[in-house]
Amino acid sequence: MNQPQPPTLAPGSAAELAETLAAAAAAGQPLTPWGAGTLQHLGGPPSPDAQPISTAALGRIVEYAPADLTITAEAGVTLGELQATLRQRGQWLPWDPAAPEQATLGGLL
Repeated sequence: MNQPQPPTLAPGSAAELAETLAAAAAAGQPLTPWGAGTLQHLGGPPSPDAQPISTAALGRIVEYAPADLTITAEAGVTLGELQATLRQRGQWLPWDPAAPEQATLGGLL
């Protein structure tokens, strides 16, 4: 089985991601999202001409309102980082995947 190659595209902000997606759409270039790469072997294989695009640099917690029980995080945030932030206020997500310190929210979703 062919393993996907690690991404060369790695936008560092939501604006860069939007620009990259728009350019790929205009060029007809398919993309494959890539988080930490821990589970790339699962599911159907991407199109052979799809270029991987990394979400690793999109690893910020954007907003957290503990009293409202809401948090906004980018796709590259690891579950471990998110849980550590929530733990400071006695909160957590009832999610128990393998390798939470490596698994990204985008990859888990």
